[in-house]
Amino acid sequence: MIQDGKHQLDPAVPAVNLTQFSARQICVLCLCLWCAFIAEADAAVLRWSSQGDYLTADPHAQNEGLNNLINDHVYEHLTVRGKKLEILPALAESWTKLNDLTWRFTLRRGVKFHDGTLFSADDVVFSFNRAQSSGSNFKVFAAPLGKASKVDDYTVEIITPRPHPAFLANVTVISIMSRKWTEAHQAVSPQDYKTAVETYASRNANGTGPFKLISRQAEVKTLLQKNSDWWGIKSGRFEGNVTEVQYLPIKSDATRMSALISGEIDLVLDPPLQDIARLKREARVKIIQRHSRAPGNLSRHQRRGDSQPGDARILGSHRQHHRAGLFRLQSHDGRQACLRYSACPQVVDGCRLSERIRYHAGL
Repeated sequence: MIQDGKHQLDPAVPAVNLTQFSARQICVLCLCLWCAFIAEADAAVLRWSSQGDYLTADPHAQNEGLNNLINDHVYEHLTVRGKKLEILPALAESWTKLNDLTWRFTLRRGVKFHDGTLFSADDVVFSFNRAQSSGSNFKVFAAPLGKASKVDDYTVEIITPRPHPAFLANVTVISIMSRKWTEAHQAVSPQDYKTAVETYASRNANGTGPFKLISRQAEVKTLLQKNSDWWGIKSGRFEGNVTEVQYLPIKSDATRMSALISGEIDLVLDPPLQDIARLKREARVKIIQRHSRAPGNLSRHQRRGDSQPGDARILGSHRQHHRAGLFRLQSHDGRQACLRYSACPQVVDGCRLSERIRYHAGL
C-alpha cells in the first residue's frame, strides 16, 4: 500500500492499478510521488504524467502498456490479477473447467455499464469475437481461447480448440464492451490504429470499471472520474479516495520532472534513470521501486549481409542486473552498449538468465 495522508494508492488492487508496466518497460519500476499534494484534506484529484500519450480508448485496438493502464480503469475482464498476481473473479463470479477444452463462467449479476445498461452474456460473447477479429491488437491472446457461446443471460461457455494451460491468464486481458453501445455507434470492429482511422470507440468509452472516461485530448489531457456505481465499491475493492484522475503527457524529461518537483503534477511513471539519485535527495519526492512481472527479450540488430554475428556477454551477476534493469553487452570488437530490459522472472524460455551468458548482438 502506498499511503500518504489522505491519498491512498494501492498498486496491486485489481482494476484500480496505476503502477503496472507492460513487457516493454524497464524491470525496476520507479514511481515518483510528489508528497506535498496530500496537504489539503479535501484533495481527491490525482494528476500524473509520463512521456507517452493515451493512444486510443478502444480497448482492443492497441496492446500498449500505458494505453492498457488507463483502459483497465474503464473496462474490465472476466477475471483479474490480485495483489499476489493470483487470478480473481471480476465480471465472472466463478468458473468451472468441464473438461480439457471446455470452461463455463458464471457472470456477476447487477453490473452496469457507464451508460446504465446491464451487463450480460451477450456482451461477453460479442467482446470475445471482437477481440479475435483481424483488426484486434489482442488477437494473439483472444484467438487461442476459442469460441465463446451464451448458455443463458449470466452463463457463458468457452470451448478452446486444444488444451490451453494459460487460458485463465489470457482471459484477464480481454476487455468486455457493451454490445448495444458499440453497435449503436458503428464500432463493432476494433479501430484500425495503423491507418489512424478514428472511431467513436477510440474517442469515447463505455465500460463497467471503477472510472469513467470523461474526455480525451490527444497530447494534452485525459480525464477520468470515479464511477460511483461500480460493483467493486460494495465489495471493498476500491481503496483510496481518488475521485478524479488527470493524465497529462509531457514528452520532455526535464519539463516532466520539473512539474513533479514544483507540484504541478503528483506522480511520474517514468523518471529518467540518471535522475533517480538526485530525486532521492528531494524532500518532497518519494520514489517507490517495483519489479515488473513481465518477461523481456534481447534481440540482435543484424544488418543485411552480416554473416558473423558478434559475441556479446552479460557483464556482472544476474542479480545485479535484475535489480538495475540493465544489461551491459560487449561485442567481439570491444564496443559496449547498455540495454534496458523488463525481465523480472529469473527463468526465461526455461533457462535461468544467469546461465544464458552468450548472446549474439550486432552492436
